[in-house]
Amino acid sequence: MTKFQERIINLLNKDYNKNTLTKFNFNSFGGIMDICKNYIYDDLINRYSIDENSSEFYFIVRNWSRQNYGDGKYAMPGDTIRLINMPDDPNPIEPGTVGVVKEVSYGPAFNEDYLTVNWENGRSLKLIVGLDEFERIKDSVK
Repeated sequence: MTKFQERIINLLNKDYNKNTLTKFNFNSFGGIMDICKNYIYDDLINRYSIDENSSEFYFIVRNWSRQNYGDGKYAMPGDTIRLINMPDDPNPIEPGTVGVVKEVSYGPAFNEDYLTVNWENGRSLKLIVGLDEFERIKDSVK
């Protein structure tokens, strides 16, 4: 990360956080994406003159999202995770199995996030964030 990118992310964190945006859920991927669409994108383009089609734009959005989604603890697309426990699934993935997060989706009906994971055993089973236990073992972006 360059000093410029780090500075922009720090400024975004100062302006857009749990204290300044109390109506948004920072533990929901949908909430984080809403903040990006309503505030972050506009600031990057209009305030900091960063081209929305640039890799720098994507890098800053991704890193701001990572730091703020679940206080930086939740997995994002591209991350490698290891399953610890899947308590409520009738046919769970075996604990210790490693996989790569393909997608994060939000289920508004139950107000929960789901991780679609490509598991090393060939299965593609979703995890429920907050219910299923896993650890992030490799970040897709630093």
